Amino acid sequence: MRQDLSNEDLSNERLYIEVKQIIFRNEDNGWSIVRCFLPEKREDSLVLGFWPILYAGDFFYVYGLWQQHSQFGRQFKAGRIVAAHPQSHEGMVNYLSSEFFKGIGAKTAEKIVKQFGNETFHILDNDPERIKLVPRVGRKNAEKILKAWQEKRKIVETTMFLHRHGIIGKQAQKLLKRYPNQVVEVVCENPYRLIADLRGVGFLTADKIAASVGILGDDPRRIREGLLYQLDLAEDKGHCFLNEEQLLEQLHKTLSIDLSSQRGLLAEIILSLVEDRRLVVEDSPAHTSPLIYRFDLHAAEQNVAKEIQRLKHGVFASKGADLNPQARIENWLLRFCEKSALTLSPQQQESILQAAQSKVFVLTGGPGVGKTTVAKLMIRLFQAMGKAISLAAPTGRAAQRLSGVSSLGAKTIHRLLEWSPREQKFCRDRENPLCADVFILDEVSMVDIRMAESFLQAIPSRSQLILIGDVDQLPAIGPGNVLYDLITSQTVPFIKLETIFRQEKTSHIIEVAHLINRGIIPSFAEADQSWDCHFIEAQSPEELKKIIYELLTKTLPQAGYDAINDIQLLSPMNKGELGSQVLNREMQELLNPPGRNPQEVKGKFYTLRSGDKVIQTVNNYDLAVFNGDIGFVQEAQVKGNKILVLFGERLITYSEEQAGELALAYAITIHKSQGSEFPVVILPTTRSHYIMQQRNLLYTALTRAKKLAIFVGQFQALCYGIKNEVSTKRQTLLGDRLRSALK
Repeated sequence: MRQDLSNEDLSNERLYIEVKQIIFRNEDNGWSIVRCFLPEKREDSLVLGFWPILYAGDFFYVYGLWQQHSQFGRQFKAGRIVAAHPQSHEGMVNYLSSEFFKGIGAKTAEKIVKQFGNETFHILDNDPERIKLVPRVGRKNAEKILKAWQEKRKIVETTMFLHRHGIIGKQAQKLLKRYPNQVVEVVCENPYRLIADLRGVGFLTADKIAASVGILGDDPRRIREGLLYQLDLAEDKGHCFLNEEQLLEQLHKTLSIDLSSQRGLLAEIILSLVEDRRLVVEDSPAHTSPLIYRFDLHAAEQNVAKEIQRLKHGVFASKGADLNPQARIENWLLRFCEKSALTLSPQQQESILQAAQSKVFVLTGGPGVGKTTVAKLMIRLFQAMGKAISLAAPTGRAAQRLSGVSSLGAKTIHRLLEWSPREQKFCRDRENPLCADVFILDEVSMVDIRMAESFLQAIPSRSQLILIGDVDQLPAIGPGNVLYDLITSQTVPFIKLETIFRQEKTSHIIEVAHLINRGIIPSFAEADQSWDCHFIEAQSPEELKKIIYELLTKTLPQAGYDAINDIQLLSPMNKGELGSQVLNREMQELLNPPGRNPQEVKGKFYTLRSGDKVIQTVNNYDLAVFNGDIGFVQEAQVKGNKILVLFGERLITYSEEQAGELALAYAITIHKSQGSEFPVVILPTTRSHYIMQQRNLLYTALTRAKKLAIFVGQFQALCYGIKNEVSTKRQTLLGDRLRSALK
């Protein structure tokens, strides 16, 4: 059963150890701190290393270096670990009678070791039938012993095999559970299967495993999965397709092979994926080479265009014979505004008239231009007409804000469409449509092409659809650019509100946001305490952090803001010295240190404690929490290592595994902030963020602030971002499909 556990060679010294206590173990990667007994030195010591399999009572040879730790003293760092057997008579007896080998008690173990001595483990490995010859063990007992030994040996050998090929910790455990008797065969035959079978294994991981088991660089299986991986990467950037030349270029970079001479093989692979309904190949007059789509994204684009046209040409849901005559609407607006002492701009009036008389209507515009006022009046008008209204938004926070516009309750799209975790689909669709005369969907810039497809398919043809959003904000995290494509296609009526109202002009947040959106550098020279938008100069990362922490712990709390509940730090990036991950670790220690809340569990990137602000990092349809939802840990270490998180008014129970979907949210990326608003927003701006500094990113971040926005950093970096209008244009054909459907 002797197995090498690592390829890393730090063999300055070799120790023979017995594991006495596992002090710490990271099940994700196998990193462990172990208290061990060193038989040759007759002393205990701490040993650190990556163990793919580890139990108290195991024996190993470890190769590595002694090092001195300032707090824990002398300890051994193992770079190479080899499974071993106990060597002493007592050690062999204790090992065989341990919990690993059920059915072998101390007396039976003593008999076996007495019979075979130092040859005991060699015989168990190579001539196990001889165990049946041990006096007074018995055939049945011997068979139990052999079965237990073989099971242990198989687990160890399989785990070590997986470790050598880069599959460790929880991934190895999941694979062993999924393929208890076929792991080695599955990995050797086609490691690319793991992409679909094992969550957390992507193409790059599978590709490393494939290389280690001898799969060649130009193997068709590798090219096939590499091709699908390129489409995944494109989707992560918001694209719905890649053209063939782009695909070839990206494949060449990723696979490091020349595919120019293998066009025939590539064509065969693409054809097989088309036949399997994984891909669609489409020719477009606007592109010189064919477009390659994921099957579902192609269908989503087509369906969104069809559904928009279906709704446009549907018959109005009417109440009586009056079909929304313009004169009656204008008269109602005049009386309502007089009664409410409300003054509307010509654009606002036109928006309400258009919305009331259009089957599909889009309203867009920046902050302070009166979108909320128009939405409120639309709802009041439709109510006066006796129409049933349904309000929706992509996120819980956006739905709460929309609910505040009227007495009607708004729902998230997922709740509206009634997602079924058991069936893994929406209950509301073409066959089981929603029921309302008017549907108003807010924050449409956040809606990707798949969500738009599901939403539109559930709306009856007789209903009206009002779409509201800011087209200048960042597009959806998912693929597509639905709001932008709808507006630029000019196939549905839309109005972009642009007039900033007098009561909003005192807000410098709004003023600066509109300046940024037009590419104009704002001046903060005259800023005073009355301003709600400030810039604080800081050159070094250390100086910038010092200012932020001063704001969080003193300045803003003294002004009445709660550091955790009211203040949100927005960073353009996850990584880096001023990325959200580093800032979160430091802010957690500052605002919610271990001494304040000793209860904690391990999350995806951080330790999570009671009182922490957290964000959901992926969609979890079973729990009905979605990527970007922000909540607060109410209690950690609930029975079974569960964690309770409050999202708005919903208390969600996370299992230990589900808790890995959470991350700290003291600092979040600007992309994750879409659809949310916060009383106070702090925005670090630094040259280290140049790669992400873009106009629409800064504009989106600033418009998240309700009461106060503070830029901290280098003014030069802020100016660069404002002037940088170059953002990746998303590759979609929705606009073309909308125009074609109109013909």
